[in-house]
Amino acid sequence: MFGLAIVAAVTIFTVVPVGFVLVGSFNTSDTGQAWRWGFGAWQQAFTTSRTLQSIGASFLLAVRAPIAVIIGFFISWLLVRVRIPGRSFIEFALWASFFLPGLPIAERAAGQEPNTILLRC
Repeated sequence: MFGLAIVAAVTIFTVVPVGFVLVGSFNTSDTGQAWRWGFGAWQQAFTTSRTLQSIGASFLLAVRAPIAVIIGFFISWLLVRVRIPGRSFIEFALWASFFLPGLPIAERAAGQEPNTILLRC
């Protein structure tokens, strides 16, 4: 019963808003006007060069992700199974790249101005 409640909550908070956006995308009227069904927004979205560039970039990232997983698996296998020079530095660099994107958020939460911790080193 508890599992069903979790599924219902996830559905309410994720699927329902996406459904509203999808249905609202077929509204071709201006703001404050009566609802009018149409494909104008979809046609405009898929005929602009900016949207097509975004779709191309998303496709390129989707192609790169499996390659990155393979490279990451190979590097992690090397770090665990083989004695290679610079092993500790490589591991540190991988951990640093994992945590550095959150550093400006952590600085802001600590009350520091962004980038000041890195500049003081």
